Amino acid sequence: MYRRSAKSRTGIFVQFASLLFLCFVLSFILTACGSAQQEEPGPADISAPSTTTTIQPAATPVPTVSKATPALENSTQVSELNYWPTAGWRSSTPEEQGMDSEKLAKLFDYLREQDLDIHSVTIVRNGYIIADSVIYPFDKDSKHNLMSVTKSVISALIGIAIDQGYIDGVNQPVLSFFPDRTVANVDANKEAMTLEHLLMMASGLECRDSWRYRWRGLERMMQSDDWVQYVLDLPMLEAPGTRFEYCNGASLLLSAIIQETSGMTAAEFADLYLFTPLGIDDVVWSTNPQGITLGYSELRLQPHDLAKLGYLFLQNGQWDGQQVIPAPWVAASTANQIRATNASSYGYQWWIANDRVYNALGFAGQYIFVVPDSELVAVFTSNLSEDDVSVPANLMDIFGVPAAISTETLPPNPDSLEMLESIIQAAALSPNEPEPVAPLPEMAQRVSGKTYLLEPPDPSGLTSISLIFNEGAEALMKLGYASGETPASGEDSPAPVQVEVPVGLDNVYRFSPAEFGMMMGAKGEWVAENVFLIHMDRIGNIGLHRLQITFEGEQIALEIWDDLMSPAMRADFIGRPVE
Repeated sequence: MYRRSAKSRTGIFVQFASLLFLCFVLSFILTACGSAQQEEPGPADISAPSTTTTIQPAATPVPTVSKATPALENSTQVSELNYWPTAGWRSSTPEEQGMDSEKLAKLFDYLREQDLDIHSVTIVRNGYIIADSVIYPFDKDSKHNLMSVTKSVISALIGIAIDQGYIDGVNQPVLSFFPDRTVANVDANKEAMTLEHLLMMASGLECRDSWRYRWRGLERMMQSDDWVQYVLDLPMLEAPGTRFEYCNGASLLLSAIIQETSGMTAAEFADLYLFTPLGIDDVVWSTNPQGITLGYSELRLQPHDLAKLGYLFLQNGQWDGQQVIPAPWVAASTANQIRATNASSYGYQWWIANDRVYNALGFAGQYIFVVPDSELVAVFTSNLSEDDVSVPANLMDIFGVPAAISTETLPPNPDSLEMLESIIQAAALSPNEPEPVAPLPEMAQRVSGKTYLLEPPDPSGLTSISLIFNEGAEALMKLGYASGETPASGEDSPAPVQVEVPVGLDNVYRFSPAEFGMMMGAKGEWVAENVFLIHMDRIGNIGLHRLQITFEGEQIALEIWDDLMSPAMRADFIGRPVE
């Protein structure tokens, strides 16, 4: 299935999946003014579907990967690639592709021991998958939100657009793409701002929409009537090209420029020129309320398709005899264009770890690693907290890159291969067996089936919550919210919409469809006689939430926590029973 774009209100599950994060964000965003925890913001990810304001935090800077080249062993030459993975990847043992199964087994064993929220790991060498793990609760054929990895894709589309003649080149002034707009705060600096400045995150615009500023600029942009106009109207802080300043709005402008010049949305453009040649057809890419594809985030692909994008760059933009992306554009995109954060440099919406490794990076641990001199591509999808977001890069440094020990076939290593395969197989299974369900407290029966109206009003549309308990191992949570539809003149407002979410009471998630039909898990427990705690995992849509409901007399206190933040952030509501 290919979906060129997706607006947030495509159904009740889309709204529900977005509102949980919103509940704490708005209270946090409007008050947050803490100092940055690093010199420069890492590649921030803002999840912002069309008619909601869902905001996700930033990833931390990219750790460098060792420049040491593994010693190469002598053996037989590895086979040359005799196929292209357009219709799907072929697999090989690590040793057949010159890699060490023992080192790879240690990588996956570390994930098992640390119980990290990494959803998938796919490692490709010489065009063959040599290790491929899908980790519970992520599902084998599911898509994953790529967050700011989306930026690396929008950069590739700009290169294609130049090659196709839609855009003159990177030195074209940004304002020249929008001749029909009246732009505020125009000065010599803004007139000098070029496409290249957007690509290398050196626009000079006063964006203040990244992790460093707790996305205050993004919040303002999403509250505006026209997001592109908002970004274009921003004042200039300095001359473009002066320094790296991460700006999600700059990547939105890249998407808008593709639409202005080609007459296609960036999602439609990608389908025609990028995804179809690679055999990628299961795509969701959100738009904003004005129909602009979100160039900075919200692209959802399957991990194997993400690996195709990495392999395309490894092959210098060439795919099965077709030059999909111009080779000079691949080189420029992955070259050091500007000094970025700490040990990292930045190309055209790609991060440059060092002279061996470059990568695309998204919030919560979404990665494409490309190691050209080792013919290696690795993809991680994750739901990692801010404290753990660098783990995939560290694992590649310690285990992944050093495992490529030869350019030739190695002798079989059946013991290590068996260990690797057993760890990967076990990771796909639930780590928890159902536990006996404790007797329900008296409070459960008193509140079961009652509906509580929430205060204060929630901008996401959440209006009510209720829980239904029985003597089984599963409860049911019902959430009500405003439909979000504007009634026609003279008509009554649409009735609130209700979402039902099964909740496991035996320490095992119950799964239900959420945003874009992707699965979400929920489980809960009574932690006190009057306190019910629900754990929710948005899995591929990214997000870990706790909903704590305290029953106090005739009303409830609802706390919604986001555990991907460090420290976790929360929003508070009061609920009163429906009469």
